[in-house]
Amino acid sequence: MTLRRLSCIATALASLAILAGPAWSARVVEVRVGNHPGFSRVVFELDAPAGYRFERREVGGGEEIVVELSAASTPRKIVSGSAMVAGVVLEQSGTASVARIRLRGASPRVKELILGGPPRIVLDVMRPEEVATPAVAPKAAVAPAA
Repeated sequence: MTLRRLSCIATALASLAILAGPAWSARVVEVRVGNHPGFSRVVFELDAPAGYRFERREVGGGEEIVVELSAASTPRKIVSGSAMVAGVVLEQSGTASVARIRLRGASPRVKELILGGPPRIVLDVMRPEEVATPAVAPKAAVAPAA
């Protein structure tokens, strides 16, 4: 074989290796759930910045938050003793990772944070604020004019 032919074969094999599998620029390093006064915090720690999106879903009489991360991951389950988060299941799904955050209670509010050093995607799960009714002061009795 000529050197030129070997070079063409090497280039073709390298191209196939690139196309054969997804190339992620980030990996999920750790997933943790913290219980804080008034909220539960779910943290996805990454080794590089990554995109994400989330949505709420009704599941088996309960609710969950499904987070799709543009990062590779190792499947894992995190059980939580938090008042608002029962646990997190992280799975690889094609070119993304999908986390299912199983909730306790109904329709919490979710606050999103993106932090650096190391890169983290943080979701604070809070109970919905109760609608406060304004207190109405009783009307003062007016004495009849004499």
